[in-house]
Amino acid sequence: MKNFKMRTEQEIMLELALIAVKEEKNFIIDGSQYTLPNGRGQNFVYNLSFLDIRFIENGRRDSVVKFTSTLSPSIPDFYCLLSELD
Repeated sequence: MKNFKMRTEQEIMLELALIAVKEEKNFIIDGSQYTLPNGRGQNFVYNLSFLDIRFIENGRRDSVVKFTSTLSPSIPDFYCLLSELD
């Protein structure tokens, strides 16, 4: 699995604010899940939601992926770009 940069919602939105525009108003939940190992032999399962974006400079499209813990919804969500995942 490729490493990707986990960010808070504020961090990713600030990072993208000047270089990309949102294609939708809100994140879309499609029922997808993603499993991440914790390094101690356990896997954590996250519900995913997506926000399509378009980069201003070159028109390239990507999605911001929102990870929500299935074990404890009180754990803060984290975010990355879809292109950063395997």
